[in-house]
Amino acid sequence: MGNVTEVHINYSNGNVEFICVKLANGINSDKLPWNVMDDVVQVPPSEIDRIEGSIYLRR
Repeated sequence: MGNVTEVHINYSNGNVEFICVKLANGINSDKLPWNVMDDVVQVPPSEIDRIEGSIYLRR
């Protein structure tokens, strides 16, 4: 889908709020269910299935 550019952390409780992913060419951001601005999508951690060198999403 793209490359992680940032991880947003809530510093009051230490939880990850979302990860920012710069979309790869050819990805239609209108089809994604998350907030998108300037081809950067905010993916909530609840959508992460596993991390094994890469981040794999549930859907």
